[in-house]
Amino acid sequence: MTIHRLSVALILMVLSVPALAGMPKLTNLLPLAGQRGQEINVTFYGERLHDVSGVLFHTEGISAKEFANHEKDKTKRVVATLVIAPDAPLGEHQVRLVTKTGVSEMISFHVVDRPIINEQRDIPIKDGKRFKPSTSFDEPQAIELGSIVLGRTEAEDVDYFSVNLNKGQQFTAEVHGMRLGRGFTDSHLAVYDNERNQIAECDDTTLLKQDPYVSFIAPKDGAYTITLRDSGYQGSSNNWYMLHVGSYIRPALVYPLGGQPGTQIKLRMIGDAGGDFSQDVKLPDQPDNGFVVIPQYNGKQAPSGLGFRVNHLKNVMEDPKTANNSLNDPLPVHDVPVAFNGVLEKPGDLDYFKVKLSKGQEVTFRCFANSMGSPLDSVMNVYNAADKKHLQGNDDQGGIDSVITLKAPADGEYFVRVRDHRSRGGGDFVYRIEATVAQPTLTTAITRYDRNRPQDRQAIAVPKGNRIATLVTVTRSRVGGDLTPAIDGLPAGVTFKGIGPKEQGNLMPVVFEAAGDAPLGANLVDLQAVGKSSKKDSAEQIRGGFSQQTPLVMANPNRTEYYHTRLNTVPVAVTEAIPFKIDIVQPKAPLVHGGKQHLQIKLTRKEGYDEQVRLYMLYRPPGMGGAGRVDLNKGSSEGIYEIDANNGVPLRDWPMVIVGNGNQSGGAVWASSQLFQIKVEAPFVTGSIASAKCVQGNSVDIEVAIEHPREWQGEGELKLLGLPAAATTEPIKIKPGQDKAKFHVKVAENTPRGNHKTLMCELTIMVNGEPVIHRFGQGGRLRVDRPDEKNLAQARSDSGK
Repeated sequence: MTIHRLSVALILMVLSVPALAGMPKLTNLLPLAGQRGQEINVTFYGERLHDVSGVLFHTEGISAKEFANHEKDKTKRVVATLVIAPDAPLGEHQVRLVTKTGVSEMISFHVVDRPIINEQRDIPIKDGKRFKPSTSFDEPQAIELGSIVLGRTEAEDVDYFSVNLNKGQQFTAEVHGMRLGRGFTDSHLAVYDNERNQIAECDDTTLLKQDPYVSFIAPKDGAYTITLRDSGYQGSSNNWYMLHVGSYIRPALVYPLGGQPGTQIKLRMIGDAGGDFSQDVKLPDQPDNGFVVIPQYNGKQAPSGLGFRVNHLKNVMEDPKTANNSLNDPLPVHDVPVAFNGVLEKPGDLDYFKVKLSKGQEVTFRCFANSMGSPLDSVMNVYNAADKKHLQGNDDQGGIDSVITLKAPADGEYFVRVRDHRSRGGGDFVYRIEATVAQPTLTTAITRYDRNRPQDRQAIAVPKGNRIATLVTVTRSRVGGDLTPAIDGLPAGVTFKGIGPKEQGNLMPVVFEAAGDAPLGANLVDLQAVGKSSKKDSAEQIRGGFSQQTPLVMANPNRTEYYHTRLNTVPVAVTEAIPFKIDIVQPKAPLVHGGKQHLQIKLTRKEGYDEQVRLYMLYRPPGMGGAGRVDLNKGSSEGIYEIDANNGVPLRDWPMVIVGNGNQSGGAVWASSQLFQIKVEAPFVTGSIASAKCVQGNSVDIEVAIEHPREWQGEGELKLLGLPAAATTEPIKIKPGQDKAKFHVKVAENTPRGNHKTLMCELTIMVNGEPVIHRFGQGGRLRVDRPDEKNLAQARSDSGK
């Protein structure tokens, strides 16, 4: 058995690396879009896809009619026919492949409602390494209005398209690039008339970030040329795009930015080339702060939607006829929770709103503006209305948007003010301030094990007759006590156990176990957590659901996340049995503060399986240490996993689990132990070591003072550790109540001189038939000096006797 000690950060990295060898890996899906109401043949690309058993969608409206491994490349390609329902939601859909050995990463597929055509690809020259551009400014690819072009921009590549427009006709071109989630696609878009005059151009936008759009009223009849390229002329084979071209509307903002569930609301669409317009929208019956409004007007529709918040907050609209730009303006008073909606219509504009609060009431004011497409870089401030005293301010706590959490110092009225960081303003400087009272909330997500591979081990693959564990990160507010998982809809034959100790706050290990006869299959489940309200004397249970932000595009600098999607379900699959199983012998004795414990590992190997199995602790409570990795080498089926605890580990039973992987057919397969308990207790014995000194070649007695804060039985073995090289002593026995012990230490002639501060006592006593190892007296001192000639001769004479 080999033990490796690693840091916690490195443990998470090591945990993730071998997973790439055994689980199916999905790298691309082409084509990456399809039209509503059609069937489309697609190809999944990846690795270890030879035993595909299903296609799993996180969203409604798409199904796989048939799927199979590619005839000529069974391990790296899967072909499928997708059926897109006529009412399938437009936009991004999240899909995975399921195999008999696991579940792949998630990849996106987009549903559109218009015909898709392909970009004309460049023409290879004879040597195969160079290309002749298929389009140019003089010979663009002609396309019809209302089309969606699917293509990609490679290094130094510029794609040209032409459309015919009539004078006065509205024209919009919009790029889906970064939002496709395939790579860092930073596009540049421009439109020219037939005399090569630039009519419009765009790189980044507040609304769509690196995805540009242009929208204008055609100044004359004729042909117009569209150019699309990478912003820095870099590009790559993974710079895919969808270019929407048509006589579309394209507002940049919606006002207000939110509304209440189940209501009919009149929205103002701002920033369209044809002018602002109103649209009546029926909001969903349930809260949805990720809701998207599709702008529609006079039979026309925008290429993509606008973000909109749907929640139960009462909407308060800024009244443009009433001054609200001063602390001295008479303002209506509102109770919280409430949502204030307004526009900073001109440079230097300030907007104030007034709320009534009770002493000690905790309220969060959160501004939504830039994150919803508004150019506003908000700054918020809160004032006491009684004396106009400034209480709190914030600029960028919520990214560019502002957040303030205030605990009211007294009963009374308070102002909240919003302005732009650079005192700008305009008709599109829209904002929404949500003033909310703190409520108990819970959300769950699977811990990200590798920052550079955010989808690593984010799906649950449970081998038949075995177990697998994951670490759930829980975000909670005003929820106390231990957390427990709550999961419905698991595949047949799968059960789970888990607990998140209140002292650890936000980590909850969960172990999934599949029966030996569980059928292969996969379900999408809502991995929920249950806790108790932390409100005094409240027995209310709070249940929170799964919400995972999954980055799809990460790039420089420092692996910045440029685009992510959000998942509300996690896949749990039953996979084929693997050739080993991990069990931990449940300790009967406690782990004490300052001590250590040896966990006994039992590995059951399938007959004929003799590969190395690498074991890791899934997580450790704060203050608990141990081996980063333990290897059970070929031929070994038992081992020891050593853990220790400092004085900061809370005294309680701690749920623990060990995960491990071993090679099978050239890939790594994973399993976990059962959920076992480590009982952390106060030590039975403590003590200190008296300082001592000695000359080389002599001996010295080192005394230990012993205290017994807790009763114990039997006899203990006490060792003195940390002696300098060539200095030796023997263990001694101690009994309950004994207050002193003495070690006789022999110091050799070659023992290094100096003040050695490394002494420590290790005491082993038996509790419930198992050893409890204490360590105390750390930092004990032994000074070793060089002897004079007389002492040296005497030491040699004593040694001879």
